[in-house]
Amino acid sequence: MSNTYTREEKIAILLLAFGEDIAAEILRQMSKDEVKHVASAMSRLGAVDADIVDKIIDEFHDLLTHKTAPIRVRGTRDIAQHMLQKALKTDDVSRYMGTNRIDALDDIAPSMIVAMIKQEHPQTMALILAHLDASKASATIKLLPPQLRSTVLYRISQLGEVAQGAVIELNQVLRERAAHLHPLIAMQRGGTKSVSQILARLDSASAKKLLEELESRDPKLAAEIRSQMFTFEDIARLSDHDIKELLKHISLDLLKLALKKSTDTVRSRIFSNMSERTVKLFKEDWEAMGKVKVTEVEDAQRKITSKLLELNEEGAVNLFDSDEYV
Repeated sequence: MSNTYTREEKIAILLLAFGEDIAAEILRQMSKDEVKHVASAMSRLGAVDADIVDKIIDEFHDLLTHKTAPIRVRGTRDIAQHMLQKALKTDDVSRYMGTNRIDALDDIAPSMIVAMIKQEHPQTMALILAHLDASKASATIKLLPPQLRSTVLYRISQLGEVAQGAVIELNQVLRERAAHLHPLIAMQRGGTKSVSQILARLDSASAKKLLEELESRDPKLAAEIRSQMFTFEDIARLSDHDIKELLKHISLDLLKLALKKSTDTVRSRIFSNMSERTVKLFKEDWEAMGKVKVTEVEDAQRKITSKLLELNEEGAVNLFDSDEYV
């Protein structure tokens, strides 16, 4: 019966029935969390009988009343991945395919992950690390005690296929644990750097207000946080290597928006790290954009700053410790 399916599963069935082109347009209108939930549901659907599809279609106001033959759909991980790639116009959709990986730790620094799992059995550590993003797993393993590293790596190499349900359950447990431990770990490790990175992800008005509130309580603390903050305009201080690394990880469309409200210095530093042809085409498109909302520009700048902070955490760029910040 159709009432045995969850909301996300019903949406997944409808998308499969609509076909890739229509499904791709619908997925583009969804939030990141919605895409994750629907992709997860689609991955585990399996075969769905035609009469079930019919009933679900009826529930959604008979959107396919002109069908000429019964529709039977099948949802698999490969189908979900292909559909997301088409919808999002990128091959990298791994962060949306959450059923075979642990995404509860996506926003947790490797040092915090170590603090969370250090009391676990090596086999459990191996299971967790095997289902993290490869770069984060690598950074986390480096921080494990030396005597544990080879043990955990060996156990990862011996892992067979892990039941999807087990990964989902472990992901939920870690999400709950992260919610409780994240602030505690930040405090134990000296939280000013964490605060500065959080503020850097906010719009400038909100960050300024919070800093002023902190300053009224503890001027010394506020000064320390300010010294560690990284803003969009600080891109001008980055090395050529770091700017080139950033450009590999952001779209030109996002950059066009962000540069709508930036200094000549920032624009000059970015353009100096692009090819002449790319700069020429970029400026033509950029100048033809017309007016855009300030909130859209600030959101684009925030996304770029967040990406830089991620790259800094991975060691790909150096935001806070270069000579230019001394």
